[in-house]
Amino acid sequence: MAAHSCRIVIVGGSVAGLTLANMLEQVGIDFVILEAGKDIAPQDAGDALQDLVEHSVNHTYYRNEHGDTIFEFRGLADGLAKRHGYPVIFIERQMLLRKLYENMKQKGKVLVKKRVVQIDQAEDGVRAITEDGSIYEGDILIGADGIHSTVRKQMHQLANISSPGYFDRDEYSSPGRIYWFLNVKNEQVTHGKGVPRYSVDDEFRLAKQHFEDRINEYDTFGDVYKSKIISRLTPLHEYQWKRWHFGRIMTIGDACHKLHPIGGNGGGAAVEDAAALVNALLRQLRQPKQRLSTADFHHVFSTAQRVQEGRTKQLILNGTMLQQFDAMESVLSPLIVRFVIPNLTDDAALSVIGVNASQGQRVEALPVPQRDRYVPYDDELPAKPLKTALAVNFAFALVHLLVLYLAFFPGKLSETWATTLGKVVPERYTDAVVNYFALNSGRSTEGPIQPQDSVIAFIPVILIWILEGHRRGNLGSLWSWYV
Repeated sequence: MAAHSCRIVIVGGSVAGLTLANMLEQVGIDFVILEAGKDIAPQDAGDALQDLVEHSVNHTYYRNEHGDTIFEFRGLADGLAKRHGYPVIFIERQMLLRKLYENMKQKGKVLVKKRVVQIDQAEDGVRAITEDGSIYEGDILIGADGIHSTVRKQMHQLANISSPGYFDRDEYSSPGRIYWFLNVKNEQVTHGKGVPRYSVDDEFRLAKQHFEDRINEYDTFGDVYKSKIISRLTPLHEYQWKRWHFGRIMTIGDACHKLHPIGGNGGGAAVEDAAALVNALLRQLRQPKQRLSTADFHHVFSTAQRVQEGRTKQLILNGTMLQQFDAMESVLSPLIVRFVIPNLTDDAALSVIGVNASQGQRVEALPVPQRDRYVPYDDELPAKPLKTALAVNFAFALVHLLVLYLAFFPGKLSETWATTLGKVVPERYTDAVVNYFALNSGRSTEGPIQPQDSVIAFIPVILIWILEGHRRGNLGSLWSWYV
């Protein structure tokens, strides 16, 4: 891959940071990673990761508070692989970090014990100053340093000096292993500095309160907790900042949005942030310019944020709704648990689990592995999918109600109706609908037809609707409302 005249300083050896570095290395863009910690990940994580990939999660249960099985799914990973080309795996963050690091050819560009304490930017570049006094310069700086992002705080300070009001003033106030989560609802929602930090003692006190909770027919939560390898009590942050960038600085991953872990999309969203950024950057670098200006990088960052922010916002909303459902906060949750979930088919369950998979981002400059699957990704479709809109569905329903009305009373298409419809629908179409029902009923259009004649005439529509209702492409639309 040809090298590009651009250098990127990445702050944070996180999933987002190492993923971005891997992508930049593949497309020939220079970079350096500044990691505050003394190491990237445990040295022995690689083999464990490979073992997890080969033994993916293929059997899952949905249980109630008494440990009774509500829904059981055998073949989860196999089903998702057939549907999307990839299985689902549970993986520890440290294992993924180690694998991302090992995949890099230029490991010398990953620098540890480099805590960034100051960021300066000018019209022609940006520089990061670390705790030990070292200075690292680049064309742009990307903050991939997590939820308590130093880069974001520095970005705020720079914006307050040169562009007051750019950021909202109150922004910060708004196998062989079992992976388990104990979710407990706080008494109140907290924001910014009011979000608590918990100690090991806090964790144990909370866990002890649930030791007798059953997780299946044989085991309690206490059995699992006492055999734990690692655990942590943490508040579940959910946010998405309004602005992700300023000048020549941009944040990605948890530094600009935080997803509820219940959906399992946090790491994936960070990877997609990196892909969206690389795509926008490469498109700009292909322009006939010697060197990109601050305005050019602003365009790159704005494009990357625009591509991703709608998707991450939806992922945050999905996680919140799933948590509310699991906590039985919704009025309909008990009914769904009792009557809907136990009767889900395998394909229906897979469609719910993989609902967000097809919208994922990829690096456009890199080849995509060929994997058999029956659900295409959005960027493989001949046209961009339409977003489901209430107004569209409402108009669609009105058209069907009108057709149904005409089926029973074709003679009622008065001059008023004809005048009104004629403004949006050509007259030849309304005449064709009326004549169709009149001919199929064997009557003129001057009076109401018999109900049995209407049903017979409507059979083709009903059959088409039933067939279309089973089509995967119509999932969630009015066509999926079986008649």
